[in-house]
Amino acid sequence: MLSQKLLTRPAKTCEKAADIRVRIVSCPAELQAEIPAWNELARAAAEPNSYYEPWFFLPAAAQFGQHEHWHLAIVESVTSHQSKWLAFFPFVRKSNGGVSMLSLWDHPHCFLTTPLIRHDSLDVSLETLLLSLQHDSTLPGIVQFPQITATGAIQLTLVDVERRLLLSRFVRSTHNRALLSRERWRDADDDGQQYIADCLGGHHARELRRQRRRLGERGDLEFRQLTHLSQVDLWTDWFLELEDSGWKGRSGTSMKQHPEEEAFFREMTSTG
Repeated sequence: MLSQKLLTRPAKTCEKAADIRVRIVSCPAELQAEIPAWNELARAAAEPNSYYEPWFFLPAAAQFGQHEHWHLAIVESVTSHQSKWLAFFPFVRKSNGGVSMLSLWDHPHCFLTTPLIRHDSLDVSLETLLLSLQHDSTLPGIVQFPQITATGAIQLTLVDVERRLLLSRFVRSTHNRALLSRERWRDADDDGQQYIADCLGGHHARELRRQRRRLGERGDLEFRQLTHLSQVDLWTDWFLELEDSGWKGRSGTSMKQHPEEEAFFREMTSTG
């Protein structure tokens, strides 16, 4: 994971194809009507990020972003017949130590801010966005990407675009994080059991088996998967009650004790 800022400087030219543009939206609720295009972008993204998909982003923005100064940047390809989302950069304007900047939005329930960018439009999307920001004198000259992946297609393309546009970069910190590999899980022929064992290690796996046996001593232990959407609200009630009955409830940090947290969780689970 990488936390970085891009310091922009005026570019000498700003020549982009006429059908590629950056559109700025100042209120997340205005994107409700564009959810199909947004979902299509998420499916075609070079790097997935569920936190920026509409089913998660919109409930979070409604509850935690009421006081944000939104600058939602959508890079889109426009023809005489239709428009197509190429990228989604949900910026907010903020100040840090008296320095104004645009920053990709995060909140207590967001742990990745890698933007959604169509896999076949990485270069044009990033260059179009940064050139657009450079030439808007009303915006700050610093762009912050607080929690983006330090490797991968987006990072490689971003480096190329930075060099081409003569941008400066400051990396504040980097760290490793746990990551589920979809490829290894999908390709496994044992339902992912060996992959789980490799990730956990012997001691942790044995401890989990011990805890499972202890739970079984308290009654019948079974695993169920939600199959009927009509039961989402009921399962959500069970989860919120379970969370509130444990240490989070005792410490006052459970979602059930914070109306905005509970409202976010209920809407997110019902739409996701």
